[in-house]
Amino acid sequence: MIVSLLYKLTEKLLIIPSAVLHREVTRTLNARIAA
Repeated sequence: MIVSLLYKLTEKLLIIPSAVLHREVTRTLNARIAA
């Protein structure tokens, strides 16, 4: 039970940075294409 709780917490902690990173990469690519 504790293991699944830790897994869910880790999953939440990983999802947020990856979403931010994806957004930054997309913005960088769009800027590069526009320029």
